[in-house]
Amino acid sequence: MRRCRRLVPIVAIGWAVLSPQPAFAHYLGYDSVDSGEIRYKDQTQWDDARANAISSWNDLAAGVYVALDTASTVADLEFKDYSANDTKCGKYANNSGADDAWANNAFYNGYGQRDRRACTLHELGHAHGLAHSYNDEAMDDCPVSGCLGGSSYIVPQVHDRNDYYNLW
Repeated sequence: MRRCRRLVPIVAIGWAVLSPQPAFAHYLGYDSVDSGEIRYKDQTQWDDARANAISSWNDLAAGVYVALDTASTVADLEFKDYSANDTKCGKYANNSGADDAWANNAFYNGYGQRDRRACTLHELGHAHGLAHSYNDEAMDDCPVSGCLGGSSYIVPQVHDRNDYYNLW
């Protein structure tokens, strides 16, 4: 009996040391989600990048569904273009009405398909409430190639998915 009593604490301590610890979560504290979905309006010329971002987040198959706004729904997000030499491939704005996911034409015009997709995926991640994350993740603070650590991921990576699943 004593032997078993001594093993239980050792096993419990071993389990606590060996069990995976939760990674730091990266959340904005706000998002474009309304009743488990994001309804969007499309005002961008970058249809391929938008379509890839939407299907990549929707492919996670849990949580938030992103779909085109209809006459019977309210738009939560608008995909738009702007052009500025502001060092950003895109930006997300949380507004009192529909939020905005912006593609910066000053960069998109010179990017290849992969970098356009990576930046749009990143901005749609913000619409889901995800903040900037670690290097080598889609939510890296510089999601395109050519940045320090920028790997231009066109689908959510491990930590992106973990943050998403923990949030939704």
